[in-house]
Amino acid sequence: MEKSSRVPCILHMDSIRGSHKGLKNLIQSYLLEEWKERHKEVGEDVAKKFSSLPFVRLEVSLIPHLSIMH
Repeated sequence: MEKSSRVPCILHMDSIRGSHKGLKNLIQSYLLEEWKERHKEVGEDVAKKFSSLPFVRLEVSLIPHLSIMH
């Protein structure tokens, strides 16, 4: 994989679809607070960048759970 095509991302696997509605805001807030802690010299304008981070919900086909009876 080329270095230029690699980007950081966070994956959240949600087996109960839609059960984590506040996750986008939670992750963005966490990343902002971590950034401010590590880069104390940076101004508040950084907050706008964190609030506009792309948050993509991917649809995946679900595999039905099979129960095995013994």
